[in-house]
Amino acid sequence: LTGADLTEANLRGADLTKANLTRAILTWADLTGAVLRGADLRDANLSGVNLTDADLTGANLREANLTDANLTGAVLTGADLTEANLRGADLREASLTGAAGYLMLPVSDPRHYGAHGIMCEDGWHIRAGCRDLTITEAKEHWGNGYKGDRQIGDSYLSAIKWLEERL
Repeated sequence: LTGADLTEANLRGADLTKANLTRAILTWADLTGAVLRGADLRDANLSGVNLTDADLTGANLREANLTDANLTGAVLTGADLTEANLRGADLREASLTGAAGYLMLPVSDPRHYGAHGIMCEDGWHIRAGCRDLTITEAKEHWGNGYKGDRQIGDSYLSAIKWLEERL
């Protein structure tokens, strides 16, 4: 299915284990409860896709566009999310245990800094601006002793909590 156009396809509950969906177009497709274990979704367009309760264990989502995707309750254990665009994606109750790569974090920073959660050899790090901090270090940095705008600090702490809830 490399490069296949599956826009708005109804694939609810489909078994796509180890499917090759590289560069596939799945915009607004319904993959609720689908099994995509070990699927190759590199560079796929999954914007607006519904992956509620889908099993993406070990899936390759490198450089995939998951803008505004619904990943509520999805299992992303061991998935590769390197350079995946998750802007606006709903990851409530999703499992990211052992996921590789990085995630855009929901941070509101008037300085226009973006923040990413990045899986490193020693665990998840938070990268924002010139900072590269472990989760513990990030909590300390933006915690009560933060010298900058308290609203900015709270935004980063909220994003860290958001990430931790998904790990």
